[in-house]
Amino acid sequence: MHGKFDDQAKPLRLPVAATASAPSPVNGRDLSQLIRLGREARLDAGRVLLSDLGVKSNQYIRVFFWAMVDGADDHQPQWRGTNSYGAPPQLLISLLDGSGRKIAQGPERIIAAFGPFPWHCYYQDLWLPQNAAALNFTFKNAWNKKAQFSGFSWQSISEAEASEGTDALQDPVSGSLATNIAYDSWSGHLRKLGNRYPWKFLQGPTIGLKGVHHDLTTARGLGDFFEQEALSDEDQLNHGVLYLARTFYKGKELGLLPEHMPADWDQQLLKLVLSAQDSKTGYWGTRKRPRSMGITFHLVNGLFSFGISREGEPAVPDRDRLLPAARLPGADRIVETTLKMQSRSNDGERKMAGWARSAYNYTGSPDRSESKASLVVTGNAIELLRRSELFVEPAARVQIYSAIKSAVRYVLDCCLEDDGAWRQSDVDESASSDSYMFRILDKSHYLERKLGRNRPPPAVRLVGQNEGAPQFAWHPSPGVPQSLRVYASGSNGHETLVAIVETNDAPALGSDPYTVVGNIRMAAERRWRSVWNPQSFLMKRLSEVADAERILLAPGQTRFSLRLPVPSQPLSFVSADWYGEESAPAELPMNAH
Repeated sequence: MHGKFDDQAKPLRLPVAATASAPSPVNGRDLSQLIRLGREARLDAGRVLLSDLGVKSNQYIRVFFWAMVDGADDHQPQWRGTNSYGAPPQLLISLLDGSGRKIAQGPERIIAAFGPFPWHCYYQDLWLPQNAAALNFTFKNAWNKKAQFSGFSWQSISEAEASEGTDALQDPVSGSLATNIAYDSWSGHLRKLGNRYPWKFLQGPTIGLKGVHHDLTTARGLGDFFEQEALSDEDQLNHGVLYLARTFYKGKELGLLPEHMPADWDQQLLKLVLSAQDSKTGYWGTRKRPRSMGITFHLVNGLFSFGISREGEPAVPDRDRLLPAARLPGADRIVETTLKMQSRSNDGERKMAGWARSAYNYTGSPDRSESKASLVVTGNAIELLRRSELFVEPAARVQIYSAIKSAVRYVLDCCLEDDGAWRQSDVDESASSDSYMFRILDKSHYLERKLGRNRPPPAVRLVGQNEGAPQFAWHPSPGVPQSLRVYASGSNGHETLVAIVETNDAPALGSDPYTVVGNIRMAAERRWRSVWNPQSFLMKRLSEVADAERILLAPGQTRFSLRLPVPSQPLSFVSADWYGEESAPAELPMNAH
């Protein structure tokens, strides 16, 4: 990205011998420790102790490195018929605790240039959590004939520097935020957008970019890109075409598009996308892999964003990610195909679980793998189902609800660790990344209010006063994990959650969903410095109940007192199960006491 240099960084020596002789310095940088990898090579370069660097935990550091790919000046697409996402060489940095256990990792993809490309400086920012003790460095080169890494260095940075806005990182000439502007593929250019400079990068080779091959601002260039590259490369569909609607509509609104772009450019894109949909499954894919849940999720999310209906409220379309279509095409087939790929648990009951890694694209055998839940695939499936349910019959919506409920239960039971962090699958050894759990909880029904699920009212009654506060007695149903939610009714009929009473504060499936999500959010902030989108459904829900009193009953305790903001407000008591499904209410008119 524009404006980041390693001039002030300190040298970082990796605990591995150089694999090749040193080249001449680039811009005065020390390239004496050179890592050279051939095709399909991987090198674990070992770990560097934070104590050796003199850096403490609970702060950000920025790690710089230089990389290049040897070869002739030939940038025609060569990752044909597969997925170029893993084609660029990468440096993966993991954070380890004192026992050598991985507790976090940096981005899995910094380099988005296939190669060849000359020496270029890259960087990645890392948050060092409290228990971080070492950095572990792994190099990989999947496809290129020869990739080289060198010039390793680091520096401490502030939180403000780590969270710097996109406008400050935007290249003033091309308008791109790519990490290697001249040589990145379209997925590297389109993922993030700045608002300060015009988006000339959309013209690709017309302005001299070497890593892309078509001018997207023309009808012919768009069509050739879609037919010649996107339909042959999963990454260009997943992380290129995904962002085209947003790029067009946002750029048009901000006046950042090249002036000659056709006014009906979005109509042309819609025709291309519709022509590529598989008629049997409703899925999209490449020519080699025409049915892919992952690709379908990305295209529905980025091009057909009609919204998600919550608690009976109408869905709100995202106009920046919605092509001019009246409905999601093939929604019923998308739902049917996605539900068929859900795995079942390995226990004797064979209950529905999540979606395994094998379902990322398409599988007819969802139970074949040992894993029954990959968080990325399960998140894709849940969001795809929620976005599709607007256009299917009520019976299919009932199936969707049941499938998502089963998946969330399995993920919480099999992927969540005791401290609230989570593993990326049910077979991973440890939590390593903050990815995907937020999306699973946000796009599911987990924090939606689900009323009167055919259960009787809770056994709760007013028993007196305790220091001026009303005291209640609650007798939970034995053997059924549940919480008690207390709602106060306002003069306008609106109910506000004023208290959550629980009997268990440990297992996710025994606690109220609001408690579980709060614990998960705090764990993500502690370990990964994660910041969840404040405009998301999940965070809005948490903010709405932030003032609710939390009461944990000791074993055998049945009585509790409430400090009510308005003592005379009528109260409604409901029991809620692990998924937040509420019972019929027990209503107590407080003004009568």
